[in-house]
Amino acid sequence: MKIVVRKRFERPPYMKFLLTLTALGLSLTISMIILYITSGIPPEKFFYSIYTGLFDQSTLRYMVPLTLCGLGLILPYKAGIWNIGSEGQLLAGAIITTYLALYIFPRNIPFYLGTPILLASSFIAGGLYAFIAGYLKAKFNLNEILSTLMLNYIIIGIGNYFVYGPWRGETQYGYPRTDIIPEQLWINAVSVGGIRINITFILMILVTAVIFAKMFKQTRFGYEITVYGLNTDAAIHSGISKEKIIILTMFISGGLAGLAGAGEILSIHRQLINVQNVSAGYGYMAILVAWLSRMDPLATILSGYLVAALIASGYTLQIIAGLTIGAVNLFVGGLLIITTALDYLLEYEVEIRW
Repeated sequence: MKIVVRKRFERPPYMKFLLTLTALGLSLTISMIILYITSGIPPEKFFYSIYTGLFDQSTLRYMVPLTLCGLGLILPYKAGIWNIGSEGQLLAGAIITTYLALYIFPRNIPFYLGTPILLASSFIAGGLYAFIAGYLKAKFNLNEILSTLMLNYIIIGIGNYFVYGPWRGETQYGYPRTDIIPEQLWINAVSVGGIRINITFILMILVTAVIFAKMFKQTRFGYEITVYGLNTDAAIHSGISKEKIIILTMFISGGLAGLAGAGEILSIHRQLINVQNVSAGYGYMAILVAWLSRMDPLATILSGYLVAALIASGYTLQIIAGLTIGAVNLFVGGLLIITTALDYLLEYEVEIRW
C-alpha cells in the first residue's frame, strides 16, 4: 500500500460543505464514544440531548454573542491575522455599557436616545481594545495571538476590580455585582412560538452578514482583505496598505464583539456581574463559529446556531446525566480540532494505491 499526497489544482465546489459535515459527524461520534466509555451515557440519551439542543430556546440566546463575535473574527482571519481576543473585546463593550448606563446617563434618559448611544459606545470600546493589538502588530510586528490573548486577562482583571470594588451595587446585599441598569434602557426579547428571540440583535446579525458578504464580493476593501490574506508580500507590493488592513479589520472585529457585550448587559444580565460569567467563553467559542463557516459571512449564521445548539446540548447532558461543564468543552474543543485538521484536505488530496 502506498499513500500519495498531492496539492489540489482546484477545489470541488462541494468540498467545504462536505468537510464541515464530516467534521460535525466525527466530533459527535467521538464525543458519544468518550462519554459512553467514561460516564456510561447510552447513545440514545446522547442523541436526545443533541436533538433537544437544536430546538431549545436557549440556543437562540447563545447564538447571538457567538455569531456576532464570529462575524467579527472573519475579517482579520480572512486577512491572515489571528484575533484571539474576542473574549476581552466583548467585556470591553459590557463594561462601557454598564458605566454609561449607571454613572453617566441621567436616570430618566429615554430608550430612543440612551440605548443607541450604549450600542455605539460598546462597538467603539470593543474596537479600541482590539485596536491596541492591531496597532502593535502593524507598527512593531508584535505577535497578535499573544497580544490579543493577554489583553483578555487584563480586561477580566479590570472588570472584576470594578464589580468587587467601586461599582459593587448598593442594592445587591454585598454581592459582587453592580446595581440594575435603568429599565428603559433594556432591550427585551419577544416570544415567537414559545421561543424568546432578541429581534434587535438577530436583525443586527443578519444585516452584518449581508453587508460582509457584499463587501467581500463587490468592494475594494473586501478584495484587499482577501488578497492580503492569500499573499501578504504580493499585496504590499501592489500598493495595499498593511497598516490599514490590520488596524481596520481588528477594529471592526473588536467592535462586533463589543456589541455582543452590550447585548449581554442590556438583554440578559441587566447589570455587570463577575465578568467571566458575562463573557462565558463566547469569544473563544466564536473562533470555532468563524472556522466552521469557512470564513463565509452568511454561513456564519448557521455555524453560530450549530455551536449554540452544541452548548445547549452539553447543558442538557449536565442535567440528565450529572456531567460537568467538561461536556460542553468536549463538544466544542473536539469540533474545532477536527475542523482544523480536515482543512488539510482543502489544499491536498490523498490517494491510496495498492
